[in-house]
Amino acid sequence: MSSKRATVETDDTDYSSDTDHFIAHLRDSKKSCRSRGCKHSCTKEVNDSPEDNIIKSASILELESITLKQLLEETKTLLKEFPKEDVSSFATKIQNLKTRMDNVTTTINDSFYCNDTKGENEKKYATVMEEIEKVKDNTMVLSKSTTLASEELEKTLKTVKATQSSIRSINAKQKNMQNMINDQRNLYNQLIIKQDCLEKSISDVQLFLQLMLPRLIKVENAVFNLQTGDIQGEGSQDGENYSQIKKKRKLD
Repeated sequence: MSSKRATVETDDTDYSSDTDHFIAHLRDSKKSCRSRGCKHSCTKEVNDSPEDNIIKSASILELESITLKQLLEETKTLLKEFPKEDVSSFATKIQNLKTRMDNVTTTINDSFYCNDTKGENEKKYATVMEEIEKVKDNTMVLSKSTTLASEELEKTLKTVKATQSSIRSINAKQKNMQNMINDQRNLYNQLIIKQDCLEKSISDVQLFLQLMLPRLIKVENAVFNLQTGDIQGEGSQDGENYSQIKKKRKLD
């Protein structure tokens, strides 16, 4: 039985490869995002995603799947070793044995009263009674076997029901896990798109500043030159006014 179980366990398929592949894909995408020069805020936002919770849930789900597979294989082995003959046939055999016992008893009574020799009747009676005892013993053994078979069948049915319940529970968890993975994948794709748009916007701003900076410097120099020229003009005009006032005072 242990060899059968070992063989079945080695033939099982690992259903966690899809989840591991997706998680590895997420990590590779993170590395490529950092190598492109992603900003600190973008990296922090990706690191805050519930990826660790997904990994933990996937591990728990994998352990439950392995336990369920072992339970299924034990149930299959128990069903294979269980007698294939229907339990109702045991009851039929018991009824047939009872009928045979009644026939033997009738034969004993008939032969006991029909024969003339008392010793022969007693011998026949003793022989028949021995046969009856054997039949009774066989009937008791068969009845016990039937009871044990019924108990084992009930246990097997309970195990099958528990297995079906576990299968439904794990299927529901797998469905929820798949939905969670899909949501995280969509969120990650949206973050990648936003990151690309942000990088493009930053590149456009840098290009704009590179083009505008020389022009701004020229405008600043022109404004500075204009301000300097106005100050010098005002100073010369004040000097002329002062000389004219001085001449008037001399004439007076």
